[in-house]
Amino acid sequence: MAEPAGNAILDGLTLAARETVLSAGEIVPLERGQILYDFDAPVGHVWLPLSGLVSWITAAPDSMDIDAVETAITGNEGFVGVQVLLEGGSVSGRSFVLIAGEALRIEAAQLQALTNMVPGFLTCLNRYVLALLVQTTQLSLCNRLHPMEGRCARWLLMCHDRMGGAAFDMTHEALAQMLGVRRASVTVALGTFSKAGMIDSHYGQVRILDRAALERSSCACYRVMRREYERLLGS
Repeated sequence: MAEPAGNAILDGLTLAARETVLSAGEIVPLERGQILYDFDAPVGHVWLPLSGLVSWITAAPDSMDIDAVETAITGNEGFVGVQVLLEGGSVSGRSFVLIAGEALRIEAAQLQALTNMVPGFLTCLNRYVLALLVQTTQLSLCNRLHPMEGRCARWLLMCHDRMGGAAFDMTHEALAQMLGVRRASVTVALGTFSKAGMIDSHYGQVRILDRAALERSSCACYRVMRREYERLLGS
């Protein structure tokens, strides 16, 4: 039996279909800080992460580095570049690599062709788009209504789900930017989680020690999103 590709969309295909999709693209590194698409630029490729984490952010174009807000994250459960599937052309946001990894990169025109050629591929892609819509709408509510500590726990759990291991690289500064809060607030929250034995956070790395306790500290948004991802994607 062939080894799984490492991306839930690819692994949801038959072996023959998966090989067709894999042969249409190339495996490329995802380097931390790499911008995959940017404001008003055409999206020429899609990326199906095999590892690592990609953040989707938006802001007023003249305050990108000051008031950016994270609207979603994507790991090995999905793909980046949904605008290609929806024939949206350019985008009003930025997608960049938050945690380094690898991805299958496919040219936009090739992806469109594959959706007609490969049985089940379009269905898998569309179900991820639905799951992504759940995430973005739920995060809008979460960022508006819920306390920072619960949001921080929620984000760590989402990251943990996508990274496939207990430890992942994440600085206090990067996490603060993703949550839209001051770095000091993140340091306090992570310190609280560390004292309670939920995590270990040192030298730019976070390790989950007690996931069940972290889930209890999270706001309810995490459970809503995870339930929908399991329903739509089985992951």
